[in-house]
Amino acid sequence: MIPGISWLRIGAALLRVLGLASIGAWLGYRVCSDHYAPLLADAQQQIGQYQTVNAQMRAVVKQQNAAIDDALKLAKQREQAAEDAQRTALGASQAYQQKAAVILASRPASADECAAASAAFDVELEQEREQK
Repeated sequence: MIPGISWLRIGAALLRVLGLASIGAWLGYRVCSDHYAPLLADAQQQIGQYQTVNAQMRAVVKQQNAAIDDALKLAKQREQAAEDAQRTALGASQAYQQKAAVILASRPASADECAAASAAFDVELEQEREQK
């Protein structure tokens, strides 16, 4: 022990230091809480707003994705219908090409092509009337 200093004085000094440290900590807490409490409240309010906006945006994106899916389904249906129509047209075209080939093959080699065309037309007309 240091001569001239009693335990009582050491205890009193420690109590003063502890009291000053407690007051400093309390003042630091008050200053920080007064400064950061409004900032924290604003941040929490913004979080709520952002969550609301996020939920709305998710709903809109979900609607858009559903619309895109519907558009893709419709496009596939249209593509299938176009392919079917193309096959039908190709079949009809081949039938007409065969008829044209028959007509061209039956063309006479005479000099009077108008009379030959008229005769071929008459034959084709008769064939069409028989089919109906």
